[in-house]
Amino acid sequence: MIRFPKPTKKIKQKKPIRRQRKTERAEWIRALDKLVSETVRKRDKRCLRCGSTKRLTCSHFWNRNKIGTRWRWENLDTFCMPCHFYHLEKQKHDWYRDFKLKQLGESEYLQLEYEASRLTKFTVNELKVLYKVLTEEAKMILDKKL
Repeated sequence: MIRFPKPTKKIKQKKPIRRQRKTERAEWIRALDKLVSETVRKRDKRCLRCGSTKRLTCSHFWNRNKIGTRWRWENLDTFCMPCHFYHLEKQKHDWYRDFKLKQLGESEYLQLEYEASRLTKFTVNELKVLYKVLTEEAKMILDKKL
């Protein structure tokens, strides 16, 4: 029988990684994103570029980090994954810009551009109110489309 020497160093056991609980603000932002994304995909029902009904995503004309326009209905469109990730990100200032100008009109496009450029930060209470307002608007949008 072969005996192995006992290790002289103690092996430290790794402590389990504790995930940090999301803040209440982050939870409300996630809930708003989910509400708006589902509503926009139900509103449009198909890709606005190619007409596909598979693998639909909610596209933000002005990025999601522009919090002033993140949940504005005018800023959101439905595209399939290939159109969204391949075509639109490359043509953000060509085809998609022309599409938005035609969809909104010049004055509303400029208003949306202005709101995207403003520095905005919502408090938790403002996010709660916004969630209630957007829920009511979502019901009206879907009732109108159905």
